[in-house]
Amino acid sequence: VELAGGEDRSLLGLLVDPLGLFRASRLVENDERDHKALEAARRLVEAASSLVGGAPADATAGPDGEGAANAEAAALARALVRKAWERREHIPAISRLFLVEALDQTAARLGRG
Repeated sequence: VELAGGEDRSLLGLLVDPLGLFRASRLVENDERDHKALEAARRLVEAASSLVGGAPADATAGPDGEGAANAEAAALARALVRKAWERREHIPAISRLFLVEALDQTAARLGRG
């Protein structure tokens, strides 16, 4: 989104920080740990894609294979929902760990100043 002053901002940036107060903050700058987490997420997506890609193609797929891609995505979504449901009792503990990690990172980033 281009603002009146010619400044470009993402829609998410406008929603999260409409006044732009945190744009140059250490809280939102990517550090080495962020880059490692993004790389791990990329590898997970590639692994999931290769697993789904190995599934048989959908019989209703058209010549462009779009039906197969949709079937693969649906199969992956079902597998992830099933796994999340199996582990639903762990959600409060995982949420607490996530919150503690977020607070630790916030404190570390603010302490670097």
